[in-house]
Amino acid sequence: MYGPYIDYVAVGYGAIAVLAALERRKRTAVGCTIDLSQYEAGLQFLTPTILEFAANGRIPGRAGNADAVAAPHGVYRCAGLDRWVALSVWADGEWRALRALMGIDGPSTAAARRLGRVELDERISKWTASRDRDLVVKLLRSEGIHAAPVLSISELFTDSQLAHRAMWPAVTHPTIGEMRLMAPPFRLSATPSVQERPGPTLGADNDHVFGEILGLSLDERRTLERDGVFE
Repeated sequence: MYGPYIDYVAVGYGAIAVLAALERRKRTAVGCTIDLSQYEAGLQFLTPTILEFAANGRIPGRAGNADAVAAPHGVYRCAGLDRWVALSVWADGEWRALRALMGIDGPSTAAARRLGRVELDERISKWTASRDRDLVVKLLRSEGIHAAPVLSISELFTDSQLAHRAMWPAVTHPTIGEMRLMAPPFRLSATPSVQERPGPTLGADNDHVFGEILGLSLDERRTLERDGVFE
């Protein structure tokens, strides 16, 4: 949703590296240089693929929603406009429950289900297509099957779990008006994260940065602003 995934992976490992460096300084009074590669930070998430090639000489391709273990495992259209449900079956008992609920047949073992994945997905899609998404989720969960609604962006703001965790604090932006910020997914008991103001508009902190921090006078700042230096 936001961009290159390893941008976030590298930031996480960067935070860990900084904490480790601070702990080292605390213990030894010696600092250190952090050499962090974004590429290497993300590479470890390809470990199964790398091992597959190293051990078997096979380069895995795209698998879509398919899973190496779970079957069925996918996203299925429900009744209504762009309404979908995600479900996955990890054990034969779950499959028997799903089969009884939907009134469909199919192979009993996971290996056989993976081989017949395409036909199985078609049968499940036929069942979900005529039913309301939230009802499908409720029915599946009542039978112990892993299922979740595929939410639109707007639905994220009213999701009960995210609301319970205060994931979307509301603030007032000087141009946009009321808007939602995204809180961090972790909760710290002693130093909780606080989102109480939006990001600054372009140039909003110029006087603070160039005046209070860099010491430029008001006349100097206005001259620079007139000459387009701050643009």
